[in-house]
Amino acid sequence: MVICNPSTGQSLTLPKVKTRRIDVTSFFGYDPIDKQFKVLSMTWSRCGRTTEQHQVLTLGGTGKLSWRMIECSLRHYPQSDGICINGVLYYKAVVYEFERYGIVFLL
Repeated sequence: MVICNPSTGQSLTLPKVKTRRIDVTSFFGYDPIDKQFKVLSMTWSRCGRTTEQHQVLTLGGTGKLSWRMIECSLRHYPQSDGICINGVLYYKAVVYEFERYGIVFLL
């Protein structure tokens, strides 16, 4: 995965997500509180209908870039691109516990 800024020509190659799965969905956002860009990557279960692992990569720090696992207690399947507002990522998803659509948000 590469993040590019076409106006400056700069790019950054991200480390590989720690997973054996091939299906990965990623979202990009900005946390104004910590003044850092973050990438959320989700891998899919074998059936491909629910997210399995959630990992976050924080950009702009002084150390080595590395993914960290986060817990998500809702089995869900994203249905839209996300939007990051004030450091919170929002996206539409099917939430299986409620058997309906919902808005998922991750801090």
